Amino acid sequence: MDLKRAHKTRKTRRGYAASSLLVVLFPVLAVGIGLAIEVGLHGTTREHLQTAADAAALAGAVELLDPLVVQPGHTTNTQTLQQTANTEAGLYANFNLMMGAPLVYPTHTRPVFVVFGNVADPTDWMSPLGPNDDQHPCNTIVVTIERSQRLKNPVPLRLGPFLGILPGNVVATSRGTIDQRVYGFRPNGQIATPVIPFAVLAAGSPVSWTVQASAAATPNVNDNFTVNPTTGQVSNGPDGIPEVLVSAPFQNGPAAGPSDNMVTINFASPNPTATLIQFGLRPIDLTALGGQFAFGNTGTLTVQASTAVDAGLTGVLQLILGANRIWPLYSTRSGTDTTISQFVAGRIASVSTVAPGRLVLAVQPSVYPTSTALVQAGQALNPYVAKLSLTR
Repeated sequence: MDLKRAHKTRKTRRGYAASSLLVVLFPVLAVGIGLAIEVGLHGTTREHLQTAADAAALAGAVELLDPLVVQPGHTTNTQTLQQTANTEAGLYANFNLMMGAPLVYPTHTRPVFVVFGNVADPTDWMSPLGPNDDQHPCNTIVVTIERSQRLKNPVPLRLGPFLGILPGNVVATSRGTIDQRVYGFRPNGQIATPVIPFAVLAAGSPVSWTVQASAAATPNVNDNFTVNPTTGQVSNGPDGIPEVLVSAPFQNGPAAGPSDNMVTINFASPNPTATLIQFGLRPIDLTALGGQFAFGNTGTLTVQASTAVDAGLTGVLQLILGANRIWPLYSTRSGTDTTISQFVAGRIASVSTVAPGRLVLAVQPSVYPTSTALVQAGQALNPYVAKLSLTR
């Protein structure tokens, strides 16, 4: 009987001990679980803030390329560009939700801070941000997004700051840059480069791109269309930007005449020209050119091109009305050898086959920042095309 009582007493004591241990360990376990959740929340917040900062920096950098530089006689207003870039940076940061809510709250205090400047060599991640002036154009925006006690929007942590392990403040910074030292283009993975498979006469003739693009815009003469740069919608009526008329005879049609200034580039691609027009150039389309469409050591690029254009392309050209494209300009031709010497950007405003046996396009000059551009030191700045990238 005594043995049974003793065994029961030991079991009771073990139960009390286990209960006491659970009472002691439960708060520790709860704190550990809570801290693990907060560590995850802190890391997720940092990732989201960085994504928002990157998006804001790229959106702001796009606005640093003056869209009105294509208007003859236009003078760039850097302050206006920066104001637009600042607005776009805040807008795109706000598109990135944090815990289901926008980052930028409708208060006088914004957690998005923007600084502008010039980076001498955007290809060098260590190149510092300096001031911008007439000799050093503004080419960079630095976006910093902060969640902190100071801005009254800290990460909602309780245990981390209390224990001194995690701060409630998280800051993310990103630097977006436009680099106009463009010498060519290369597809970025499967992101096609938006080069159109045509080339237009660069200069030296009244029908050349340069002469037409620099002429004063006259309504009902060379300024007949308005292209919305945001939506690509084309409407009738002048907008102060002169159109460039480019033309070429159809295959098996008449010979090229003095008003014809466009040739069709042969990329030796397995894809038809219509595909290249609509979707741009992918790596497989540039195999014969070493995977890129770029100037060599001479500062030019020689390609094979035909003076005629396939009549069947009119339909796909209609599909890309208002879409931005890179347009190669050629300086000389010898047989089928065509020397590309310049890159510009433009949007097709109209496609016409009224001229007997000819295709005539009205192209409105534009600007184009693209991640597929190739840049290098010493290359002259291209006012119409730039490489867009995160440089830190």
